[in-house]
Amino acid sequence: MSLPRGLSDHRPLFFVNHVVDGGPRPFRFINAWLIDKQNVNIMATKWQKLKDANDNTDLLQRLRGLKCFLKDWNAKTFGNVDFHIQEVSKKTEELDGVDPASVDLQRLLVQKRELQED
Repeated sequence: MSLPRGLSDHRPLFFVNHVVDGGPRPFRFINAWLIDKQNVNIMATKWQKLKDANDNTDLLQRLRGLKCFLKDWNAKTFGNVDFHIQEVSKKTEELDGVDPASVDLQRLLVQKRELQED
C-alpha cells in the first residue's frame, strides 16, 4: 500500500505489521526414521493395527492416525530435535572461536567429532 505522492516524485510505502497465523505446523517425515529397521517395524505394526481396527477407514484417516502416533513416538524417542541441533551448533561455534594456540588441538578435534556424531 502506498501513500499519496504529494509534491515529491516518490511514493512512500506504508507497511502494516501484523502476525499472520499460518495454521498448524505441517507434518514432516524424517528420513532418519528409516535407518533403523526397528523403527520401520514399529511404523509397519502401527499401520497394520490402524488397518485392522476398522477395515472401512479410508486412507486419509489411517494417515492421520499414523501421523499422531509418529509425532508422539518421535517426541518420546528423540526428544526436541530442534533444540538438540541448536545446542550442538552453539557448541560447535564456541569451539570454532577458540584460539588454537591456547588449547590442545587433538582434544579440540575430538570434541568437534563427538558433536558431529550427536
